[in-house]
Amino acid sequence: MKIPKDKILHFVGCAIGVFVISRFMHMDYAVFGTLLFAIGVEIGDLKNYGWAIIKSKDKEKIKAYVVNTVSDLIADIFGIFLGALIIALI
Repeated sequence: MKIPKDKILHFVGCAIGVFVISRFMHMDYAVFGTLLFAIGVEIGDLKNYGWAIIKSKDKEKIKAYVVNTVSDLIADIFGIFLGALIIALI
């Protein structure tokens, strides 16, 4: 199975985000802030190209968009978890 570059960027970006933010704020705020940022990125994707896909009513494109969005959020959550775990172990 090939992991797309986009998922790796989501994973690494969230892990680094939690790591950096936790240096300036409490860990809870770092996790919550990074999660909000990840959701914001997906809302931005919805605004930029998601509505056009949904309005097209092409079931295959909609399915692919939803799968991509959910997998992005899963990669984000794993990245947040890894970043928090690394901070907890340091």
